[in-house]
Formats: sequence, structure tokens, C-alpha cells
Amino acid sequence: MYLRTNSRKMQARVRKRGANGNHSYTYTIRKPEKLGQIVEVRTQVTQRDWITAKGQADEEHFPIYKTRRCFLYNDQYYQLDIYREPCHQRCNGLMLLETYSTLTPEEMGLRLPSFLNVVKEVTGNPEYSMYNLSLKEEWNNSTKFCVNIAGKVPTPNKTLTNGQAEPNKSDTPHLPDDMMKRLQEIGSNDSGNEWDGPEGRRSSECDGWDYYEKTIMTRNKLKEK
Repeated sequence: MYLRTNSRKMQARVRKRGANGNHSYTYTIRKPEKLGQIVEVRTQVTQRDWITAKGQADEEHFPIYKTRRCFLYNDQYYQLDIYREPCHQRCNGLMLLETYSTLTPEEMGLRLPSFLNVVKEVTGNPEYSMYNLSLKEEWNNSTKFCVNIAGKVPTPNKTLTNGQAEPNKSDTPHLPDDMMKRLQEIGSNDSGNEWDGPEGRRSSECDGWDYYEKTIMTRNKLKEK
């Protein structure tokens, strides 16, 4: 669930994740940092924090519901996200496969799971960022479509025709005071930032807000046996 912020240069969300009746809660904030890099900081929060944060939900975004399947294939770790209703119609039937690798795209293509049909690679494509997918408005009518958080001109293969509003000057998120205090403590020193395994990462200088150094593939359906 995306939360309201006072800046186009900052995104915040809270996530409830669980299985078999057990849940964990995470608060995530993303913002530009030193040398043009984008920093993502994640904090484990309590159920009470999560309930409080829901009061700051951004009404211009749908809450995101998805089923995540994590698995190993050819010694490679994958996360398959299957989007669920309620959602915008652009997400109906959408399946995204995410992995982290130093292999070239050609090498990676040979190691992809054979039981999935690959539609295309969408790494770096803002149309497949979770932030943009969850927007309630149609993209061609929206001023919130995010191409690049850092305000740089995106590289040609990362541009869209949709416009983007100018960012606000304030970088202070509109969040509960207790959560803000925790985030300030974490963000006050780079050495204190927690990078949550493969999901916590810095993107390269030219990357946009919602894409990272990773490979994402869209999937339509499992292959029929």
C-alpha cells in the first residue's frame, strides 16, 4: 500500500506479507541520495504500526494484492509475483518474474525456467513498476506517472510518452511521528542502512525510481503439460 508523501522525489509504502496465518510488516522508503543513486530503506514494523500507516494511504493508488512464489531453478533464485484483484485492469493476469544475476541477458535467457512462457523482458520499463501499475488513473490522464524520480532525463530505452509533473521541493514524508523517528535514525548514516538481501538495493545512476539492477520478465501462463 502506497502512502502519501509531500514530495515527488520520495515514495513510501507499507507491506503486509505472510503465509499460513503468520504475517510480517515492512515499511519502505525510497529517495535520491548521494552521487545520484537511489536509496531504498526497509524497516520491520509492528502490526500496530501497519494499521496506523494505513490511515496515510495514498488514495490515488490501489492497494496491491499479489501472490509471490519463490523458488530455485538451475541454481538461480526467482520470485514470481502474480497480481490479484482488486486491481486496475492493466494488472489483470499480470505475472512478473524477478531475479538477480551477474549473467548477461543472453546467458540469463538460457537459464530461465522452462515451465514458464516468457512474453518479454521489462527490466527498467516504468510501465511495469509497482508504483505506476497501482495508479488508479489511466496513465495518459495522470500527472503521477513516474518515469524518473531523480529528475534526470531518462535514457532513450527508458522513456515513455506520458508526462510527469514537476517534483515538489519538500522531501519530508507525511507519516506518523513514531515511524518518521525510526526512519530518521536509520537514514542518518549510510552505514546504518539495512539492505534486505536481494530486495534491498541501490539502483545505478541512470535508473529511474521503480526499476533496479535486476531482470524482470512478464509471464502469461504456465505451460500446458
